[in-house]
Amino acid sequence: MTTGSEYDWMTVNGAATSNFTEDQDMVRIDVIARDGGGKIVGVDFTYTDRVPADGTAAWNVPLWRVPLDSKVEAFPHP
Repeated sequence: MTTGSEYDWMTVNGAATSNFTEDQDMVRIDVIARDGGGKIVGVDFTYTDRVPADGTAAWNVPLWRVPLDSKVEAFPHP
């Protein structure tokens, strides 16, 4: 996962990797950003169109006014 910023937006980029034998459609990616003390400072989600079997699909989530030094976690849900 990588992060970047423009104005007051932090963009989180990542890739969902599948170990399934069939393609997965509409995989939900939940993203949580936490400050240094562990307090949640941003949440959002996105969907991938398709994650191919044994492949990867890129995704990105914009977060509004989240400090750039936040720890970001992503949770995929097939």
